[in-house]
Amino acid sequence: MVVQSCVPNSSLVIQKVPQWEICLRATVPIQIGERVTLSLAHDVTSGIMARGRNLSKIKCRTCCPCRRCTDPTEMETFFSAIKCPKKHPNTGYLLPMVKSSRFDTVGENHVSHWKCSECSEKVTSDFYEQTLLPLSDRWSSAIRNKSNSPEIIEKLSEMCLNFVDSTLHPNQYFVYEMEMEVVRRIARNLNSDGWSSSVDERKESLVNQMIHICKKWLEIGEILWKGLTRQRGKWSS
Repeated sequence: MVVQSCVPNSSLVIQKVPQWEICLRATVPIQIGERVTLSLAHDVTSGIMARGRNLSKIKCRTCCPCRRCTDPTEMETFFSAIKCPKKHPNTGYLLPMVKSSRFDTVGENHVSHWKCSECSEKVTSDFYEQTLLPLSDRWSSAIRNKSNSPEIIEKLSEMCLNFVDSTLHPNQYFVYEMEMEVVRRIARNLNSDGWSSSVDERKESLVNQMIHICKKWLEIGEILWKGLTRQRGKWSS
C-alpha cells in the first residue's frame, strides 16, 4: 500500500511502455519491508500550510504523518520558517504548531499557530500569511520586468537578500522560488546571443552566483527530495 509523505521514495511518471501509462517509479532504493511513499500534496517545494491545504482539498481525512510534517523544523531545513517579530541576540524563527491530526473541512489550515524557536512568542497563521503577503506582492511586481540583463538580475538578487535579512529564513520556500527565478534568468542571459565567447568579469560573476545557489538547494534536496526527483533535476541541470 502506498502512503502519503512529503519526503516520498517514489513518484508518478507518464511514459510510453509501449502505450502511454502512468507509472509509479522509485526515486531512491526501497528496502524489503519498507513502505512505498508518494506525495499527494501537489508540490513538495511548497510550505507546510500549502501542502496541508492541498491534502485537505483532495479529501484526505488526516494531516500528513511524515517525518517532515511532524517536525516543526522540517528536518532541520526550516523550509517554512520566518523570523520572530521580537528581537533576539540569536535570531529566532517562527515554527509551525500543528493543531490536529485530522481535517474537518476542505481547504482547512491545520497549522493553528507559529511559535518562536528562541522565546515564548506565538503568532497566528493569519499573522504568518499577512507577513508574507507584501513580500509576495513586491516580488510579483518586480518580475513583471522580463529582462534577463545583469542589472535586473542584480536587482532581483538584492530583493531576495533584503527579504532574508528582514523576514525569511535563508531556506524558506519563498526564497526557493525567488532564487529559482534568479537562476532561470542567469541561464537565459548566459545563453543569449549578446554574450561573446570570451569570459568577462560580469559573466564569471553570474556563473559563480548560479553555482552557489544551485549547490545550496542541492544540499537541501539531499534532505527533502532525495534521488531521481524533478526538484533535484532542476538544480542539477
